[in-house]
Amino acid sequence: MKTRLITVTAVMAALITVTTRVVQIPTPVTQGYLNAGDILVILAGFILGPRMGFIAGGMGSMIADIMTAYPFFYITLIVKGAEGAIPGFSWWRFNPRISRSANILRLLFSSIIAAFVMAGGYFLFQWKVFGWVAAAAGLVPNMFQGALGITGTLLIYSALDPYLRRWDL
Repeated sequence: MKTRLITVTAVMAALITVTTRVVQIPTPVTQGYLNAGDILVILAGFILGPRMGFIAGGMGSMIADIMTAYPFFYITLIVKGAEGAIPGFSWWRFNPRISRSANILRLLFSSIIAAFVMAGGYFLFQWKVFGWVAAAAGLVPNMFQGALGITGTLLIYSALDPYLRRWDL
């Protein structure tokens, strides 16, 4: 494994932690919170691939949950890790050999799936722990957070595209 890939993964995990901690809006029904970390979770998977996207997204978000004292941080590791891994699968991952618009379409499609996996993963967990009504109440904020993640990821990727084409990860 390349040293640069490990370093960028660690930096992305740290950025995800900070982004998740800086903007937090509590959702009392499910003891969680809305945050902007999904933007970088999705971007990490798209750039780093599924394995490192899982590590950066899962670990960065879990560390933020531990710092916030969210009691279900271990679920975050799995759910946000999956959200980070999905955009990194080879048929969606960033490819410097194809056009910018093709990469944006790949990112858009994978981001939508990743956001649904995140919202669905939390919904299933919250249904088991809090019941159907609380899980349904938490689904809307999680879908909003997913939409924010998709939009933010597309904006950041659009700005970073020329620089990403020079990386050798």
